[in-house]
Amino acid sequence: MEVRGYGTAVPIKTTAQSEQQKELAAACSDFTAVFYQMVLQEMDKTIDRSSNTSAESTFFQEFFYDEISKELAKNPDNQLANMLYQELTEKAKK
Repeated sequence: MEVRGYGTAVPIKTTAQSEQQKELAAACSDFTAVFYQMVLQEMDKTIDRSSNTSAESTFFQEFFYDEISKELAKNPDNQLANMLYQELTEKAKK
């Protein structure tokens, strides 16, 4: 499995004020994007592809899943990213 970089600046519902909080929020969004990519790839494995698929088709399918996972992670109502951010900020305060 190949994991590509997702960049940052993905919105999370947070009142992040410091640079460190903003970086954590971006990391949480990036993590969820990678998670969604893995879920989509595993779901794709369940599709019966009895015909031969070309390398180009495989490349574009992976690109499509990358883009979809980024878009899913960008959703400000992304509960997974929000829960992860809250959990990590609470652990950091202890």
